[in-house]
Amino acid sequence: MMFRCITLSAVPFVNYCVLPCWRSGIRQSKGVDGNLLFDILAVYCCLPCSIFQGGVEAGLDGHKEIEALINKVTKAVKGFDPKKEAEKAKKDTKAAAENPKDAVGGEMERK
Repeated sequence: MMFRCITLSAVPFVNYCVLPCWRSGIRQSKGVDGNLLFDILAVYCCLPCSIFQGGVEAGLDGHKEIEALINKVTKAVKGFDPKKEAEKAKKDTKAAAENPKDAVGGEMERK
């Protein structure tokens, strides 16, 4: 959730309208003193700090998302061999240079 909040913070409307309201809701539910003006100022002065503080107060844990992302990346690159891929690309390029018609599947033929 934390990464989604940081990504959404790139949108100005989210920065100065939604995030202060989010902080205000968390503050009210936890019984923390403050007001909307201070929430707006916190978001304006230090956006990452506001997101982190709101996430901690809301009980969000970014560790699960980080682990899920690492697992996805690990699965995506499993079995990937850069040397093999480079050799394959060289071979395909050489074959295309020798016989361009086969390389583009007949798209170069005039009709």
